[in-house]
Amino acid sequence: MPRVILAVALAGTLAVGPTATQEHPRVPTHPGAWQPAPPITPRMPPDVSVAERTAIAASVNQILEIAQRMPDMAPPAGLAVIPHVFIDIQNLDHSEGKRFAYVTAEVVLNLAPFEQIGRGAIEAVEADSAAIVTFRINDVGPLLGSEIGLSDDQGAFIENPPEPVDTLQGHPVYEEGNGDRWIMIRGNDVPFFAPVTADRYMRATIASTERELSDVRERRARVPAGVPASVIATLDDAIAGIEPKLKNTQDALAAMSAADRAAPARLASVTAQDAPVFAAADETGATAVVYFNPALMTPGLARTVPQLLAVSIRASDDAWPGLKAKLNTEIDWAALEKFVRQR
Repeated sequence: MPRVILAVALAGTLAVGPTATQEHPRVPTHPGAWQPAPPITPRMPPDVSVAERTAIAASVNQILEIAQRMPDMAPPAGLAVIPHVFIDIQNLDHSEGKRFAYVTAEVVLNLAPFEQIGRGAIEAVEADSAAIVTFRINDVGPLLGSEIGLSDDQGAFIENPPEPVDTLQGHPVYEEGNGDRWIMIRGNDVPFFAPVTADRYMRATIASTERELSDVRERRARVPAGVPASVIATLDDAIAGIEPKLKNTQDALAAMSAADRAAPARLASVTAQDAPVFAAADETGATAVVYFNPALMTPGLARTVPQLLAVSIRASDDAWPGLKAKLNTEIDWAALEKFVRQR
């Protein structure tokens, strides 16, 4: 999706702290500035209404107003705050499922130092960023990454979901694989993940296996004359391998009791041709299967209403000692909590 591509590209270009290619001296006495100064009008996806555009812009500028109250985002002399905003529309787990889609916003604030670029030329250089503060609205993106490629109409399935690594300001902190930490603020105080039942897991496995089998059979039927026998044999072998998986899973589901079907899916084993095997509740070493808790979002609210907020602060302690800690204490966390609980 375009927003995701832009966000990844941006993250890759905004290094925190002085880079190996930094060539220009800083100008610490240059007046601080926002470039551009809020309020701003973010670019919107084409499929949002006029009323939604107004609501999205209001939310983004509310976040910017909270950030502007931070002394180091005022900003202090020698630094510019350069905002980047990305708007998207996607369901909770960013999958292709046909579920309710929310308007998400990523607000990236780059605290860039002013540098002497040339004779008389002073510019804020984003590549030498002192800090980057990011806010993600209605987006659980920092918790993604453990999906297993299996889903149903309620959501994508996740194995062994991430656990918080800390608690800050009363909110859980999750760490991505690249080391970025995110404080996750919820409008509804419920767990991020809910268990997938064994029944759902089995039915999703059957549906996925049926699609796989249908695809291979269609490819087999379209093989033109004259194709080497080895190609046909490969497709026939694939069909012969998938069919037992489908039958075994269908039979296993039919044999399950109502209690077994309603139990949380805790996988003991998954093989190519056998039905999934679930572990008992007291059995260790099983793999828990969950999905994003739909109770995180209050049904009936407009898709633009802020209900989740992820906050990340990155700074270079080597180049800017103590800046990250200062930014953390300067943020009005109470205002951010109120932001996601407004209805």
